[in-house]
Amino acid sequence: FAGSDGVADAWFAAWAIPDGAARDAAFAAIATPGVRFQDRYSMLDGLAELSAHAGAAQRFMPGVVMKRTSPVKQCQGVVLAEWSAAGSDGKEMMRGVNVFVMGPDGRI
Repeated sequence: FAGSDGVADAWFAAWAIPDGAARDAAFAAIATPGVRFQDRYSMLDGLAELSAHAGAAQRFMPGVVMKRTSPVKQCQGVVLAEWSAAGSDGKEMMRGVNVFVMGPDGRI
């Protein structure tokens, strides 16, 4: 789907927004109200839980920023985005891949 690189970039950028209202708006622009997020540490339902979790991540990992590391891969509405996370010193701390299921409106 056209624009999936931008959606992935906006997703990772939203995780670093410190202001709760601004973070809520950033996630709402790219994800539906029923968005689900799951990883090794969490299983979240909805924009409110997602934004709160991102805020908590900032509290426990201050200065960590995620960014996409390669063009996304996509097929039939499923998007794979590789990322890395670096601390405020610029050193990579972790890397991974997010799987996004896109809706017909272009949101996660």
